[in-house]
Amino acid sequence: ATFCATGVGRRMTLAIVPSAKLETIVRWQDETAEMIDVLRAVGPAPLGGIADITETLERAMPGCGAEGEDFARIASTLEAITELRIFLEALPEGYVLLRDQVRSIGEFGPDVAAIRRVVGTDGEILDSASPHLKKLRTAMRRIEFEVREVIASYLRRGDVRKLLTAETFTLHGDRYVLPVRADHVGRLGGGVIHRASHSGVTMFVEPTESVELNNRLVDLRQDERAEIERLLTDLSARLVRRQPSILTALRAAARVDLISAKAQWAYKNDMHAPEISPGGVVELYHARHPLLEWQFAQDDEPRRVVPIDVRLGGACDILVITGSNTGGKTVAMKTVALLVAMAHSGIPIPARRGAKLPL
Repeated sequence: ATFCATGVGRRMTLAIVPSAKLETIVRWQDETAEMIDVLRAVGPAPLGGIADITETLERAMPGCGAEGEDFARIASTLEAITELRIFLEALPEGYVLLRDQVRSIGEFGPDVAAIRRVVGTDGEILDSASPHLKKLRTAMRRIEFEVREVIASYLRRGDVRKLLTAETFTLHGDRYVLPVRADHVGRLGGGVIHRASHSGVTMFVEPTESVELNNRLVDLRQDERAEIERLLTDLSARLVRRQPSILTALRAAARVDLISAKAQWAYKNDMHAPEISPGGVVELYHARHPLLEWQFAQDDEPRRVVPIDVRLGGACDILVITGSNTGGKTVAMKTVALLVAMAHSGIPIPARRGAKLPL
C-alpha cells in the first residue's frame, strides 16, 4: 500500500486476498509483469489527482446539499481519470491486460466541461455560470460600492468618528454597520440598531442613508443563492445519470494503482514471479523475508536480510529445520509462507528467477 498513489488504490490493496485459482493468479502475475515493463520503458502510470469521490458523489445527488467544492473535486478527479485512460490507450498493443482496463473507464469530457462552466477549480461559483447570475453579481458589486461609499463618508466626518468605538465598519449578517458608543447612538442622526456588543458599550448601527441600499443588496444575495442552487441542482441531475459509470471508472483506476504498486515494489527490490503449478514443489533460491527486508531498508543504517534456499517436494517430502535459538528457524518458515501468499496474490517474490511454488 505504501506504493499506491490514490486512496482508493490503497483501500483495494489492503483488501487483497490470495487466490486459489491458477488462472486468476497467472492473470495477476501477467498484469504485474506488464506494468514492470511499462515502468522501465515509460514510467509510472499518471495516478495523481484521483481522489476517492465515492462520498462526494453521494452528496452531489439531488437534494443532498452538495456545494461548489464537491463538484470541483469531482471534476478534478474525472480529469485525472481521463489522463489515465489516455495513458493506457497509448500503450503498445502488446500490453493487452493493461489496455483492457480502458474498457471500464468512460468518456467524461462533457461532464467535466459542464461542471467547469459553473464551478471554478477552487469550488467558487463562476459569474459566467449563467447570464442571470452575472447580472445579479454586477448589480451586487455596484450596490456594495455605493454602500461602502456611504459608510466611508461617515468615517471621514470628524464629528462621527468621535461617536465610534473603532474607526471602521463591520458586517452584521449581510448589512454594513458602524460600531457606535451606546451613549452616543442618538447623536448619529438616525439609523437601525442591529445588535449590541457583549459588554453593552457598543451598538452596531446601520445608517439611515444605507438602509435602502442594504435592503436591495440583501434581496440580490437571496436571488444569487437561489440561482446558485438552481445551477448546482442541474449539475446534480446530470451526475445522477453518470454515477454508475464514474464509480466503475474509479474502481478501474484503483485496480491500475494496485497493479502499479505491485510493480513498483517488485521493480525496486529485485523481485520475480515464481512458477506456480498444482501439486508442484517448493523451490526457492536466495529467498528473503519481505517484511524484514522492508523494515531493514528504513533503518538509519540499513541491514541486509540473510537469504535462504528451500526445496520441498518431489524427491524431498520432509523438511527438517534445526538450529539454536534465534538461529532463524521461525524466520525461514515465515519467509516461505509469506512468499506463497505473495505469489498467490499476484505479487512477485524476493527470490531469484526460477522459483517454483505449489498451488
